[in-house]
Amino acid sequence: MELFLIFLLSAIVIYFSSIWIVKAGVQLSKLLGLSTFTFGLIFISLSTSLPDLFVGIFSALGKVPAISIGEVIGANLFDLTSVLGLVVISASYVVIKRKEYGHLLELLFISSILPIILFQMSSLNIFHAGILFFIYFVYIFRLSTDKKSKIKKQKLEREKIFKTVAFFAEGVILLLLSTRLLVDSAVRISQLFNISYVLIGSTLVAYSSSLPELTVELQAVRKGEKNLALGDLFGSAITNMTLVLGTTIVVAGRVIIEKLGVIIPYLLISTMLIWYWVSKDQRITRKRAFLLLIVYLLFILSEVLKIG
Repeated sequence: MELFLIFLLSAIVIYFSSIWIVKAGVQLSKLLGLSTFTFGLIFISLSTSLPDLFVGIFSALGKVPAISIGEVIGANLFDLTSVLGLVVISASYVVIKRKEYGHLLELLFISSILPIILFQMSSLNIFHAGILFFIYFVYIFRLSTDKKSKIKKQKLEREKIFKTVAFFAEGVILLLLSTRLLVDSAVRISQLFNISYVLIGSTLVAYSSSLPELTVELQAVRKGEKNLALGDLFGSAITNMTLVLGTTIVVAGRVIIEKLGVIIPYLLISTMLIWYWVSKDQRITRKRAFLLLIVYLLFILSEVLKIG
């Protein structure tokens, strides 16, 4: 009971500290004169991926990188099915124009396929991490050279920037502490119930670390910022599969690949569905959103049946 209480409290602190970080990020981006496009796709997606990054670092330091691998895949599956589905249902429908998101969807597809290929190997090392980092920096470079990211800079106010950076740093410290507790409690729960680290990572830990994305995207939709919500969603998915996974491998030095179960096919299906819908008519409707939710429910059902 105590373990689950620690896990729950850690998840709650992760939730609120992530919102804290995102709010500071919004204010900082405005002070620096960044566009909503760049802000959503780079800064917010990186901010909401910080829980995933810290899970990766602490799980690698704790000699259980399998938790991070399961969390990265589980979080992406949850984001591309449940989070995207709830965003679309809340907004009635979303339009994903290839002119605006084409290169992002290409990178999302590549960053989803490449790790799946890598996971077929017995282990991953620094060389594989380098490939993932390369993809991430290509993603950043393509966004930074996009015309939509260039707007007139505002007059910088040093005092406000300093206060905002301090506010951001305080949120990161809270996030660090709560993530460490989350990983430690997840390891102990896994050992107590003899559940694989990958399964714990792809479910309980993934849900906790995905709370920031879900909250930010639903808030953005309510404010009429659909593009911001989609930017954060796709940006977070790319960041998780490249920067977070690569960092975990570097910190661990070498990662032995455990059996990933049935999660990979569901991740492929969700990615291919999104790709197909965008190619067909550039929109995701409520009916399609419910289909994404069904994909995730089928994954959960298959995992439950496997445990039983």
